[in-house]
Amino acid sequence: MIYTSGSTGRPKGVCIEHRALTNFALAAAQVLAVDSHDRLLGVASLSFDASVLDLYVPLMCGARVVLAERTIAADAIELARLIARSRASMMHATPATWQLLRSSGWGGDTGLRVLSGGEALPWPLAEWLAGTCASLVNLYGPTEATVYVSTAQVAGAGAGGGGEGVVGIGTALANSRIHVLDGALQPVPPGVVGELCIGGEQVARGYLNRTALTARQFVADPYSDKAAGRLYRTGDLSRYHEDGGIEFIGRTDDQVKMRGFRIELGEVECVLAEDTSVEQALVVCREDVPGDQRLVAYVVARAGEVVESIELMNKLRERASAKLPWYMVPSAVVVLEALPLTPNRKVDRAALPAPREMAGPEARGADEAGTDLERLLMEVWRETLGIARVGVLDNFFDLGGHSLLVIRVIVEMRKRTGVALLAREYMMQNLRQIAGLYARDRSDAGAAARQGRPGSTDATHRDTGVAS
Repeated sequence: MIYTSGSTGRPKGVCIEHRALTNFALAAAQVLAVDSHDRLLGVASLSFDASVLDLYVPLMCGARVVLAERTIAADAIELARLIARSRASMMHATPATWQLLRSSGWGGDTGLRVLSGGEALPWPLAEWLAGTCASLVNLYGPTEATVYVSTAQVAGAGAGGGGEGVVGIGTALANSRIHVLDGALQPVPPGVVGELCIGGEQVARGYLNRTALTARQFVADPYSDKAAGRLYRTGDLSRYHEDGGIEFIGRTDDQVKMRGFRIELGEVECVLAEDTSVEQALVVCREDVPGDQRLVAYVVARAGEVVESIELMNKLRERASAKLPWYMVPSAVVVLEALPLTPNRKVDRAALPAPREMAGPEARGADEAGTDLERLLMEVWRETLGIARVGVLDNFFDLGGHSLLVIRVIVEMRKRTGVALLAREYMMQNLRQIAGLYARDRSDAGAAARQGRPGSTDATHRDTGVAS
């Protein structure tokens, strides 16, 4: 049994039979070509269904599993070091984690086979991963169908595999079936949005002690050759391409009604993500003022793009206006350095800032810095957070920072000082305390150099063990 909150936030116990797990493990091992020579680096929490792939698939093939400690999995710089140190041949993570690694300066690994799942995989990130690593496979599936039911091999940049929006979900694993159906459970034609439904051996038994919910989501399968066959209604919106591939659009729960119009948020996101300057796009309906509903888009610029926030906002609104009805055009576009994440490395919609909050909060502490390092750190924080005031008693995360932004600060400070702190050292400390850590480490490195001892000024040399 795996507990999942899904899109409702209320945990549900999903009862998965052993035969479903067996089918998944055997089918995934075959498609992913896992053998006894592999070494998989597992970064998923054991409370997250992704850990099922990390543990069962390699171990049943005689391969080795390397488990990343939780603090390492959440710190891109440490995680990149662990990828190299563990000599992993395969790693499975969410797109948000892969983006975190990319943003930290990780250059990929030609010996690493990349598995991405848990969220839609944007094409810009997919092309980069496929071009810098040994291979890339996109996985799709809900917990209710035993983790994953389909895989899509992604070609590298320049190999004809590129596209717009997000990567398709590929083909079903052995003994699983995928359908795109309308409300009457009838197939929809190519190009028409329908609900993605799953049949076959991996469909779960149902939800623990949730009889009504089970009856609503797990229905009789009209396409099964078994009398007791059942179909799981995922609530995921998708559509067929002319070539038979399936494109993920969004969630049925992401359908909103504003001013009498029904709007699919996923459709708006797809249009914005088609822009070559956009790495990620997320659209939500906000009601920050009672009765005032607005569509707000949150976008992350594509790596390497030099674009002003105002310029990108205007360009995206123009694109949306040209491709969408007026009522589907976001009233505001917020450009972020990165989307906030939940502990399971998925996008945290509840943490998205309101457009008016982007000017940043007032600093709690005094602006006056006492040292050159404090002044430098203030400058980097202001640039990274996009706010005008930072005080020496402020905490980076209280000012609106999050895991991706702190990596950017660490990388920038390493360029300017030669010292790299760990992400966890930014937790629960104010700017003055963190500046003191930089001063200490720079002083230690300088003393080592003067005395002729081995030392490094390009990064701290803290390390942690690997459970294998």
